[in-house]
Amino acid sequence: MSIKEPNPYCLHLQQGLTVTAEESTYKPVILNINRRSDFKYFNIISKTAIISDTIYGQLKELLKKRNPKSRFSEEEYAWLIRDYLNGISIKKYGLWVYYPWSGKLIHIVNEDEFIELRTIRNCYKITPEEQAGLKTKIIGIVGLSAGHAVALTIASERICGEMRLADFDELELTNLNRIKTGIQNIGLKKTIITAREIAEIDPFIKVKCFHDGINDNNILCFLKGEDQIDLCVEECDDFYIKFSMRFKCKDLGIPVLMATSDSGLIDIERFDLQKEAKIFHGLSTTTNIESLRNLSTDQKIPYLYEIVNENDMSVRLRASLIEIGESITGWPQLSSAVTCGGGMATDVARRILLGHLKQSGRFSADIEKIVADDLRGESVNHPVEKFNPPIDVQRIQTIPKSSRSIIDRNIIENIVADAIAAPSPGNSQPWKWIAAENSLIAVLDKKRIASNTDFNNWGSVLSLGCSVENAILSANKHGFHVALKILEAGENDFAAELNLSKKSGENDENIYDGQLASYIKSRQTNRKNSQYKSLAEEHKKQLTEAVHSIPEAGIKFIEKWEDINKISELIAAGDIIRFLNKFLYHELMNEIRWNKNDAIIKPYGIEIDSLEISPKDKIGLKVFSSWEVASLVKKFGGKALGDISRRQILASSALVLITMPVLNKDNFFMGGRAVERFWLTATKCNLAIHPFAALIYFFMRLGMDATTCFDEKEIQELKNLRRQWEEIFGPSGEVAEMFLCRVFYSERSKENSGRLPLSKMLEFTR
Repeated sequence: MSIKEPNPYCLHLQQGLTVTAEESTYKPVILNINRRSDFKYFNIISKTAIISDTIYGQLKELLKKRNPKSRFSEEEYAWLIRDYLNGISIKKYGLWVYYPWSGKLIHIVNEDEFIELRTIRNCYKITPEEQAGLKTKIIGIVGLSAGHAVALTIASERICGEMRLADFDELELTNLNRIKTGIQNIGLKKTIITAREIAEIDPFIKVKCFHDGINDNNILCFLKGEDQIDLCVEECDDFYIKFSMRFKCKDLGIPVLMATSDSGLIDIERFDLQKEAKIFHGLSTTTNIESLRNLSTDQKIPYLYEIVNENDMSVRLRASLIEIGESITGWPQLSSAVTCGGGMATDVARRILLGHLKQSGRFSADIEKIVADDLRGESVNHPVEKFNPPIDVQRIQTIPKSSRSIIDRNIIENIVADAIAAPSPGNSQPWKWIAAENSLIAVLDKKRIASNTDFNNWGSVLSLGCSVENAILSANKHGFHVALKILEAGENDFAAELNLSKKSGENDENIYDGQLASYIKSRQTNRKNSQYKSLAEEHKKQLTEAVHSIPEAGIKFIEKWEDINKISELIAAGDIIRFLNKFLYHELMNEIRWNKNDAIIKPYGIEIDSLEISPKDKIGLKVFSSWEVASLVKKFGGKALGDISRRQILASSALVLITMPVLNKDNFFMGGRAVERFWLTATKCNLAIHPFAALIYFFMRLGMDATTCFDEKEIQELKNLRRQWEEIFGPSGEVAEMFLCRVFYSERSKENSGRLPLSKMLEFTR
């Protein structure tokens, strides 16, 4: 909406006055009717204006202020006012202020008297000498949503004589949750609304509006103008302007103040005193501000998170960031926080301008933490993380062994290094290898199993099967024949022995494809999004043969887009359950390594860069790493939590489900061998594999009535998801679903999952 034309009276009054047509939309007309020309205009205006004449009361206030010890009667005030007027008619005393936008004509005392009365209640929090000094100051405010509260509070306190206001936007109905103005202003420029309201508080504060906001062409005019501003209050959403403004202020030596309207956070950058200070206190890693132009809300989030980090955000703002683009369109602000921010910014601005506050820094006065219930002594039920007891290595070591070692230690280490390159749930690496004479024994290390997610430890047994398959391939590569034996173990334990020999025997394992050994170290989980490309028939054939090489193992390809789309919604819904269930949540968060250093220290779990997600999604995950945030997101619905999986699955050539006949430990172990043959074959074919196993493990719990970690709502949701699942994959009970993944064509991922050192995985008993 363009700036509205002023009314005809205002245009007429501009004759002889220094008010342009544009300025007349937000500047009042001040008349001294003792001047003939002003009196003429006054007579025209007064015929239609709404007149307010409280001059007598103002003069009474003035005399009371100047005589604080006296207690005058009404009769005495009348005599004092008559003497003060010194023969001037009270109607002609002082000034008349006309506001064209409201048609109001207000009678006030003269400028010096007005300012004296306006600021008398500031004494002595602000001394008269300080007030006189503040009258000469110029403040620039960029962004008039949160900046509107700052501007009006500055005007009320009168800590400057001039304000420059910049914003390109118009008022919308949704702005009224935090901008204190009326619905009659919807559609008007925020600059005009703010300038008018300042004028209605104090018509003598000089206001200059930049209706197009700040840009490359006017930034210096805003900062320097006829006189350079003394302080810049930056409250805009445009990150290019945020950065540009700071660089220019640094060059010109202008301090910058920002109130974030969240957690009572105030940010001060004293570029006037600290010439070498880095913008945003060095928190930003951005070097090319051109890349910040025209960012979408999603694209802004990583920059926001960088300059206002997680610890400076309220829990509710962090939770809201996850919902942006799903249930909300931008980050929320509340009137209470904006109003509080306006007050704090004004307080800090005054002390900066008076020289009482000289430091840069970031300061928080979070009212939610200052005024809060005292929870000391109350018991808080935190989610319990379940850990199984360690494996019984002593029991395994009692297994009979031949009396003579035939295997070189270096060869054993090479074989086990290949074995531990296998995939595992969340890269937990839940295995232990024991070298004993002529055999290798693989056992579960239950300390590394996320037992709530991995039902009955079956996913870890499957990964042990993958590891054993690698060991068999590697041993064969080193010239050994392998006889495999499943050892007796407890209900949730599993152990397998590989007997290695240079001579063949009738119990030796058949090698499906000896070439697969060379792909063990290059096999990886690839989570990239890719362009759709249908799966080649030759590749489907090779993958099918690899799975079928394990007796009774089955494979099903889902290639129709409508089925892939349906499954993407099911997986997304399962992810939401996983994110928002307090038991599953903690296991999931324990998997993630937030940076390279974290991944080096703990070389298990999943490094966040390997997730191949957008910067916004990385920030979302980091923000979500607090259960306090997660529990709030659960109240909001959390639909955005399924977006990552949904997008990834839709970028698939096919979805693949690998099955065995019955749900039991032995089948999961053999199913793991089928999965590894499948995965290594895919690697050989330059196909990317990305597993999505969590939901089928939730279904296993459902089918075996082992749902203690789910609440009733989650159980009903899983039952609904299962019904939809069976419409695509077939009825439950026909096969045991072991492994689900997406298959697609893509360049390799740059990030490989870390591995614990061999010394942690391998023990020698001889």
